[in-house]
Amino acid sequence: MAAVRAVFAALCIALTACGSSTAPPAPTLTPPETPTAAATTPAAGPSATASVAASRCVEEGGELRYASGTTTVRGAFLRPQGTGPFPAALVLHTRGGLNEHTRSEASWLASRGFIAYAPDYFTPVGVTPRSFDRQTFTLRYSDAVRDLLAGAISCLRERGDVERSRVGVVGFSMGGYFAAVLAARDDVNAAAAWYAAYAGSPANNVPAQHSWTDVAAAAKRPLLLLHGDADQDVRI
Repeated sequence: MAAVRAVFAALCIALTACGSSTAPPAPTLTPPETPTAAATTPAAGPSATASVAASRCVEEGGELRYASGTTTVRGAFLRPQGTGPFPAALVLHTRGGLNEHTRSEASWLASRGFIAYAPDYFTPVGVTPRSFDRQTFTLRYSDAVRDLLAGAISCLRERGDVERSRVGVVGFSMGGYFAAVLAARDDVNAAAAWYAAYAGSPANNVPAQHSWTDVAAAAKRPLLLLHGDADQDVRI
């Protein structure tokens, strides 16, 4: 939980989304909304900036799903009470997949006034936490996941209850790597990554389509990197 609060503080500063110290009402669900304009296809590489079309973006039963090409992406969706517009945070899971840990982080952000969306970016590329392999994943699927998550940003920005000028990304471990990748996009306003030096880092000896150095250098938006220097699993 300390990780979430540190990331929340970073997003508050970058998105100017901090409210009062009084805790807001618990998050609730609202009816699905109809998506608006589609967008264009991203360029290759870590600095892709164009939006990806989310041809359908539907909220139902605490889940938000959207189409990216022929693929459907699903994930946990939470929002504060009220009509908004609210700042929004894309919450990206670790190699453990979209589990209760990630959902609880999204719920906490929603309780602090953010619309929070935690998509499952493993299932669309045929990966599970059990089958996950760092080297295979980062070499084979990095660009595909980047494009899927760009669709998630488009999906959020299409919603009438999201303030488009305050859309951020929070990522943990593998998700932190992709949070940094998304910081290169024009439609992301800020990103925060927790123990994110996971792929393309010489210390981890895990090759990637785009090295950690290149990804960080490509960031156009405020990018906060949070890491423990004694971390022996995800080293920097």
